[in-house]
Amino acid sequence: MIIEPNPVFFDANGDLARQPEQPDLARPEDFWEGFDQFGLFYDVFRDVDGKRVWFVGPDPKNLVGSLKSCTVTGKQSGYVTKFEIVVGHENLAACVELPKIDKQFTLNIAGQQIEGKIGENLCDLFKDKRVLLTLNKDNELSWIKDWATFYAKEHGADAVCIFDNGSSAYDVSDIAEALERLPNISIVQVVRWPYIFGVMDKIGQENGLNQNVRFAQPPIYPSFFLRFGQKAASILNVDIDELVLSSSGKSIFAEAEKRFFGNVKFDRFLVENIRGENEAKPKSDFLGYHYRNKSQLGRQDHLRKWAIAPRKLRMTRKALMPWTHRVYGALNPYPVAKDFKCYHFAGINTGWRAKTQKGEWAEWQHKRHIAGSYDPKKHVKDEFLAKKLNEIFGQ
Repeated sequence: MIIEPNPVFFDANGDLARQPEQPDLARPEDFWEGFDQFGLFYDVFRDVDGKRVWFVGPDPKNLVGSLKSCTVTGKQSGYVTKFEIVVGHENLAACVELPKIDKQFTLNIAGQQIEGKIGENLCDLFKDKRVLLTLNKDNELSWIKDWATFYAKEHGADAVCIFDNGSSAYDVSDIAEALERLPNISIVQVVRWPYIFGVMDKIGQENGLNQNVRFAQPPIYPSFFLRFGQKAASILNVDIDELVLSSSGKSIFAEAEKRFFGNVKFDRFLVENIRGENEAKPKSDFLGYHYRNKSQLGRQDHLRKWAIAPRKLRMTRKALMPWTHRVYGALNPYPVAKDFKCYHFAGINTGWRAKTQKGEWAEWQHKRHIAGSYDPKKHVKDEFLAKKLNEIFGQ
């Protein structure tokens, strides 16, 4: 199934636009190419109860005041109301109550009138499913198929939702077709998500600001949860280059489902972009990577991934506001789940950071697509990882 979102954009010729922090700083022209000035909301849809309508988008930055004072009018009912706003980390969800007869709306904001559609809620599609959730752009279809195959075999995944961020190597229908052929995957959904990914703010970093300014990715998590995921048995957030393994053979979905608070967080561990001497390229690219750096055997960084069981969550705000590396809006008293390791494969990468963020080498990811050479003094084979990969992908 291919889903089209219902975005809300400002008029590029109008007076209203998103601005970066410290907007008076002199940013280069290529900064503005990666900064979304006019995309206010990336999807608008009915809540699972049908009474409310959610507007989900990236960090509004300077636009919060305008959002608080604007009005929303149901086109069919004529009902006028105002937003309740939930601000997350790099994302936002705003809701209004509109009669169920309303299929369109008019947003009246700072002198602009913007009309839009209200999408249907699709939570029933994923009812009782164990869902893989990710953002994709131009990852090889073979990687995507192997990724889904791994989680179906190792953890019991039976549904996949991919937000596609404007892939040009293939059409989104190609992703759906590739996954629909896999055994044990009963639901496949691809959401077109053609929004600006983000930009590295070098000038901002020099002035004490966060260098990473993101748009496309942070909103996918509340968008999926609110529109598609509230009835799922469990949801796992991992990238195409990440495979989770349990030292005791547990399913990450089952672990989230059995926990009283329905929440699991786990660390990531880097797998080097190298193959051993005289090792031929295997059937699966994942199978060929099992070496780690002896000096970096601990967790990759402080950023974690997560799995949740929606119906067991204890909410702390009006809407769950998941982010890439943390779930905001729900209680999670549990420590990091040491039984689970998220292996992060440096070799499963298109080099997109180096292509889109030239000149910025602050993170190891920017050059991870460059294959290295095996060095027995530097690299060690992860025997557990190699064994599990062979069980899943072995020829």
